[in-house]
Amino acid sequence: MSRRTAIRLLGGATTTALVAGCLDSFDEGETADDAGSGDDEADDAGSGDDEADNAGSGDDEADDAGSGDDDEADDAGSGDDATDDGEPSEAEAADETESDDHEDDDADEETDESDEPGFEIEPGTRITLFGNTAGWEGVQPVEIQTVENPTLVLEAGGAYEIGWQEGDGAPHNIEIRNENAELVDDLSTDLTDDPAGDEQYLEFVASAELATYVCAPHEATMRGEISVKPE
Repeated sequence: MSRRTAIRLLGGATTTALVAGCLDSFDEGETADDAGSGDDEADDAGSGDDEADNAGSGDDEADDAGSGDDDEADDAGSGDDATDDGEPSEAEAADETESDDHEDDDADEETDESDEPGFEIEPGTRITLFGNTAGWEGVQPVEIQTVENPTLVLEAGGAYEIGWQEGDGAPHNIEIRNENAELVDDLSTDLTDDPAGDEQYLEFVASAELATYVCAPHEATMRGEISVKPE
């Protein structure tokens, strides 16, 4: 082999070695770069996890805030319950007021019934009634005209007459009784459905024992009060 040929071969081998070394260096660089890129991706993934954690933390804070709102709302509701326990509602107050009004009305009606006014009759007066099964009806004097079962206020010791001349066709009589529903001094007329003249009138002197005038067969409805004022 000539020297020239040897030098040529040696130069080719050197060039091949250099090229091979460059290629190896290039492969190692790419591998290192790929590894670095992988680390970067891992870092990015870690950063994403951190963001997810932060987001989850935010959700927890929102849940805590929601829980606080619910607790405050429950506390407010509890306050309303306390108000309900302490004071009646408007509807209950209105019902109580209406109930009180009804009680007042009932009391007024009872008072009106117990304080029913009577008619003062002067001594010497003839008291005439109409005989009606539903109730005696006043005829004379004018103060008791058309009044059903009028209460007669008489003066003790005064002389009076009481009776009836006309009626509804049913048999009636008139009598005067005391508080025990007993006849006073035989003051009673006979039963009749056709009164004539003065046969259905009674003459009497007012005294404290007089309490009622009644029709015996219809005493449940034909019944009037007598009140006697002291002299």
